[in-house]
Amino acid sequence: MRTHRSVALAALVAGALLLTGCTAQSQDEQRPTPTATQTPAPVVAGDGSLHLMTVLDMAGKTAAVSQAQVAGVELAVRELDEQGGVLGAPVVVVHRSTSTDAAAIVKELAERSIDVVLWAATGDIPEEIAGVGGATTVVRIGPADWKPDEASSARLLSADPGADPLIGGGEAYDTTIRVALAATEADNDSGSAIAEAITAVSSGAFSCVSFGECAAALADDTSIVYAGMTGSGGLAQATPEPEPSPTKSTKK
Repeated sequence: MRTHRSVALAALVAGALLLTGCTAQSQDEQRPTPTATQTPAPVVAGDGSLHLMTVLDMAGKTAAVSQAQVAGVELAVRELDEQGGVLGAPVVVVHRSTSTDAAAIVKELAERSIDVVLWAATGDIPEEIAGVGGATTVVRIGPADWKPDEASSARLLSADPGADPLIGGGEAYDTTIRVALAATEADNDSGSAIAEAITAVSSGAFSCVSFGECAAALADDTSIVYAGMTGSGGLAQATPEPEPSPTKSTKK
């Protein structure tokens, strides 16, 4: 079994600039223009516990799909905790609606130390939430186009008997498990670490379908691609980036 490797550096951050200096020259010589270069920013350290928040359309025209997605996330969290949690700690999850004021959600993200916000595959992400960064990242759940079979439906209903229909539940389940695997791969539960490691658990050579199977492969230094309940892993994209371009939210 391997020791989880730490993630040292995250993606380059545009805003951190170094100016390249130049040696003293005579007044007649033209000084070269300083060159702006990007410096890597360190991955934010996690607090040892994976904290999730779903922000879904709980009152609009896609409310039924959103309820199924809540069931999928709840099922994943329950099964993760039954296996000892993520990084040895229980997973914490709260559910919120897209009708909630974005500023209130951002405040709660900080208060609850939320690492990952789970968002639907479509729909604008308010810039206040998309721009939080650092300890928190936004991951889109994949499109709800997989139909659960009888066994999967029973599992989803065990987490939320009120969910009907169950379209979207499998994708939400898989997205949650993939986030947990990214935290396991990074040995770090922070959003910035998960954002970097989620590609690593989505593009390897060994296909695995459960958290236990995938985590065991990671412990043996095997590169994995998580297929999960749906066969596609449930993610809208390998690297969680807000899409489309975020727009300002308005109070409702």
